[in-house]
Amino acid sequence: MAFAYYARLSRAQQAIYRKSDAIAEIRLPRPETLRPRVAALESALASEDRPATRRASAELIGGLCEAMGLPPVRVEVLAARPSARWGELHGLYTNERGTPITIQLWMRTAKQKRVVAFRTYLRTLLHEVGHHVDYTGLRLADSFHTEGFYKRESSLFHQLVSDAAIDATRDGFVTLQAVAARSPYSLYAQIFNLPELNNPVLDDPVGRAELADWLYLIFEEACAEWDARELFLEVVQNRQLAGFVQGAKELLECPHLEARGYWQDVDHPATGTYRFPGEFARLSETPFSIRRRSPLLGEHTVEVLEEIGIDAAERQCLREQGVI
Repeated sequence: MAFAYYARLSRAQQAIYRKSDAIAEIRLPRPETLRPRVAALESALASEDRPATRRASAELIGGLCEAMGLPPVRVEVLAARPSARWGELHGLYTNERGTPITIQLWMRTAKQKRVVAFRTYLRTLLHEVGHHVDYTGLRLADSFHTEGFYKRESSLFHQLVSDAAIDATRDGFVTLQAVAARSPYSLYAQIFNLPELNNPVLDDPVGRAELADWLYLIFEEACAEWDARELFLEVVQNRQLAGFVQGAKELLECPHLEARGYWQDVDHPATGTYRFPGEFARLSETPFSIRRRSPLLGEHTVEVLEEIGIDAAERQCLREQGVI
């Protein structure tokens, strides 16, 4: 499903967009070899040491480039993020003729000057690497933020972050959680047809910790045989918590969100009726409402100028000069 800005692209750009959108993942040949670099980056960021964070970021990016057969890039880690009315800049990828390919990352927030949360920083790093993949790996003439682009970013993230609760499936990712009083591994043994998961050692937290690497590999291989939605439904129907990563299309068609009346239809003079996110949580004292639609270009110009004291004659002068 294309994002709204797709309609404003030229035909050539739309063709690039579609190519990008069609590629949903990047499989690293041996992601486990890069996880020590991820751990080193987390440690460096926690130390708030900018030179150490730059070195660790460069090591991880260098390893990713080598694993994917991409040319190297120069890595810069800067202090507080630049910001403006549009928000904060998290990272920047530049690939201009005659200058080194560069990834810039900011390690502190703009307002509070606090060190960025590790997973947010890692996501930003992989986002900029994603642009490098588009230009030098996929050989696209441009790098658009498509649903496929974000899925590729997520696929790299989940391969690098060693979390046995998040696993790749044939078409996406799932999270499987054990929250019941009884061990869920007998259920997983049944679902995956893996009798070795009936091991009583798994009933004990210490035993599970000792077998963590083995469990990670077992679940990684087993989940890869399923579609994300099918596995999710199979687990929750057996009264275990689970979740799966959904794209924009899946979210718009999600039965749970539909049953909650989450999506709101909003009329717009330029686009017609479109679906808009509704209330995340229902609060009795502060009920949710959509007060107004997004404005048209220049729709409130006169109103704003009047508020700051610019009269009709001045506005006409600005109009004649092409300012408004």
